[in-house]
Amino acid sequence: MGRNNSIEEAIFTLYLKKYPEVIEDVIGLPIEGIKIEENVGGKRWDFYAVNRGRRIEIIVENQKKKSDKNNHLSNKITPIINNISEGYILWIAKEFKKDHIDEIIELLRNNPHKYINFYAIEIQPKVLNCIKYLNNCYELDIWDELDIINKIEEKVKVIAYHLQMPETHIGRAYIEENHNDFESDYSIMKYMMRKICEGIPYYPNAHYSKKILQDNKQITYGGGIGSVTYFCSIPSKKRRDFVVGIRFEWSVSIAYQYFKEKEELLKERISPKIYFDDKNRKINLSIKTNRHNFPVIADQIVEMLERFILFFSPYTYGGKIKDITNPTEDKNAIV
Repeated sequence: MGRNNSIEEAIFTLYLKKYPEVIEDVIGLPIEGIKIEENVGGKRWDFYAVNRGRRIEIIVENQKKKSDKNNHLSNKITPIINNISEGYILWIAKEFKKDHIDEIIELLRNNPHKYINFYAIEIQPKVLNCIKYLNNCYELDIWDELDIINKIEEKVKVIAYHLQMPETHIGRAYIEENHNDFESDYSIMKYMMRKICEGIPYYPNAHYSKKILQDNKQITYGGGIGSVTYFCSIPSKKRRDFVVGIRFEWSVSIAYQYFKEKEELLKERISPKIYFDDKNRKINLSIKTNRHNFPVIADQIVEMLERFILFFSPYTYGGKIKDITNPTEDKNAIV
């Protein structure tokens, strides 16, 4: 069954991340450091990237429907223009109202000191049809199926633009380097999130940006329904190992009990070393490490997390967990 419009917009954002040349062809610059749902200027944006050579930020907002004033123009596009002094802003929509574009251009002209290049871009109908098809696919198949959009010659069309950035301008965007020194929890968590995204690209939630909070030693990912999450806990001073696994909220505790009864199956499909935490309704796997073997251990963690995702996704994304949590169903009929 198809999902809502926000999911279809997310699908196209994933496509842009997998094939950044769509954006590069529009702005005429290579991009890197792509992040999805990144917080910029107090707003979460669909797509964020940088051009390393000119130190410029590229911000993209996607919407499947026609341009609107309240949700996008007033609450997203206008605030970001007011909050940044330079960069590329791309607004992608099914169709644009002329007065929305005129309002943005007028705002930019009234602020000539802002080195902002703006583009209004329409998604072409054939692409929207592909997105509708992808919206009905199993979530873990979408990443590989994104390639079908590449069969379309004209994917997007620039219908208006306004350029205020001098061609020789060098910006001040922060270019994050991947030093991998593993001297801080922040460095370890950033490394792990990157490895998980690279190792399990077909898992949609691995692509979304996550804010790393001080003293937080756990990376979490939505499991497909709101009450189930995957996690990866990094080592602490008291515990010198990684812990990877899945957690069930109280509302689906019956599902946790169901899988606990299937312990032998889980040990066969995931790892003989998994263990159950009844108090927190977690199914865990520990991997011992030290700061000298993180790269090797990281590959093992990604492999184990992938096994969790592949085993449980048919229940969460696939909807089989509803059969487990529904007391009128025969639980033993689910395999």
